[in-house]
Amino acid sequence: MIVEYSKRAIADLSLISDHYRSVADARVAERFEERFRTVIERVCRRPESSRPVVQRPGVRIAFLISFPYKVFYRVIGTDRIKILHVRHTARRTLGE
Repeated sequence: MIVEYSKRAIADLSLISDHYRSVADARVAERFEERFRTVIERVCRRPESSRPVVQRPGVRIAFLISFPYKVFYRVIGTDRIKILHVRHTARRTLGE
């Protein structure tokens, strides 16, 4: 499975890592990054397993669980996933 990242998702991940490095330390940022990779690997194995966003057809949400973030992604064809956005769970999303 090919994983693509939108510019917004790349910016989100950079901000989140920077945040953890500034308020905690590099180990916390590394754990976040590791957890994120684990979730993306799961999504690649079972792309339809995450909950769909009702108001945004084709968009799904995967939760990081250990960290208060959710990953919005779209399945494209049979071989690609596009990571659209990474958002803190305290922020509501239309259709959730």
